[in-house]
Amino acid sequence: MPSDTDPSRTRLVVITCVAGWLLTAIGASLFGLLRVGPSSPPIPIGLALLVPLLLAGLAYARSARLRSLLLGADLRWLIGVQLWRVAGEVFLLGYARNELPASFAIPAGIGDVLVGLAAPFVAVLSAPSTRAGRRIIIGWCVVGLADLVVAVTMGVLNAPGKFGLLAGEVTTAPLLELPLSLIPTFFVPLSILLHLIVLRRTLNTSSAPARLAPAASAI
Repeated sequence: MPSDTDPSRTRLVVITCVAGWLLTAIGASLFGLLRVGPSSPPIPIGLALLVPLLLAGLAYARSARLRSLLLGADLRWLIGVQLWRVAGEVFLLGYARNELPASFAIPAGIGDVLVGLAAPFVAVLSAPSTRAGRRIIIGWCVVGLADLVVAVTMGVLNAPGKFGLLAGEVTTAPLLELPLSLIPTFFVPLSILLHLIVLRRTLNTSSAPARLAPAASAI
């Protein structure tokens, strides 16, 4: 009988939580819970973005088994899976159809596509055990996180409502409806979490020689 520390159980819990998160994001869109009035702040979409990040951070801090699972996962997979970011081309298509504003669609779309295309190359070519490899991985994560921050910021500034300072006739309102609503409510926070895990893994690797150096010198 498997023990309580069996990593397969932790893996199953993680998969179940991610699946539940995805279903919740779909349900929130289907029932119109992301929509707000023209004079209301975008609190629902903000909560949909921030709550998963806070819950994941809390779970990571409190569960040693979760930390062990995530920090022991194949780094190449954690990086390569973000190939999905090439789906950001949908923003560029939305701009071409006059369904999304240029100030959001162009930086978000181009940034996502570039980060997504780079993901498999970074995963295959960058070894965290080498200084050059670590720099490439860290640089890719920083660019990926910056792209997400820009996308979220421009999405809010172009949204209908009191925070839409850049909003014109064309807004980011389509991001509140399926299927695009899954991007800010599921894929953006999931991508942020993956970047943070990869950064933690890479920084841990880079600090390992420094921790071992004093012990080696004492021998």
